Amino acid sequence: MELKGEKVELVPYGVEHVETYHNWMKSESLRELTATEDMDLEEHRKLQRDLTQATDRCTFIILDKSIPHDNFKYAMAGDINLFVSQEEDESNSSSSIKGELNIMIAEDKSRGKGLAKEAITLLMHYGIHHYKVQIYQAKIALSNTPSQKLFQSLGFSQDSIDHDFEEVTYSLSVESLSKNKDN
Repeated sequence: MELKGEKVELVPYGVEHVETYHNWMKSESLRELTATEDMDLEEHRKLQRDLTQATDRCTFIILDKSIPHDNFKYAMAGDINLFVSQEEDESNSSSSIKGELNIMIAEDKSRGKGLAKEAITLLMHYGIHHYKVQIYQAKIALSNTPSQKLFQSLGFSQDSIDHDFEEVTYSLSVESLSKNKDN
């Protein structure tokens, strides 16, 4: 399954992407911004295999449609993840489906082009229809101001700050998306 936009194409994270992804994650600054552990190539291969089997999450590679590539249709720019869970609300005995979003534009030449915004929008649409997500959430490193501004520009609002983990949590309900669309 591919998700296609004007600027990006999202393709499932496959074996053919692992080596490039592993090379991206050698960057200490990228690992810090994405709160990702340092892993060797075999650990990345195992993670990719595990992700293909998971039913509560999906990972897509973001392809930058402005840059042709020899091995892929377009150049790899980064990745985007959706982790889905059931959230219980004890106060009114109800539950909702939450989708946590993580995104990384790893390639410098692909930053600042609006790829992340379009990729998030495509994946949110996919999550609503495929997983019935009702609330989206993003946990972002306190030091990652560009990512915080990106989610704010999409209508996400700040929920909390966790100083122990040095991250801020943003959320957006699908219901508020519908209301904004109708206005």
